[in-house]
Amino acid sequence: MTAERPSDLSGLRIDRDAIEVMTDQNKYSLALTDDVANSIRFQSDWALGINRIQGPVAPEDILAPKLLAEIDPKLVTWKPKR
Repeated sequence: MTAERPSDLSGLRIDRDAIEVMTDQNKYSLALTDDVANSIRFQSDWALGINRIQGPVAPEDILAPKLLAEIDPKLVTWKPKR
């Protein structure tokens, strides 16, 4: 921990409603959906826009739904275009 931040956070109090808003924003799933693919496109566009990557990254470049579909086909609603 740094000198500016206490190492003991036990006295930290956060409003219950604020915690619920923050935790409700984080939804985790193994599903490969159009939302996941769109998120990858959005991040790629953003990274290109600030010159953090040299070329676009398509969902097909990083997602391989075949194995997940073999385990649970209901979790795979996104299909690669290639």
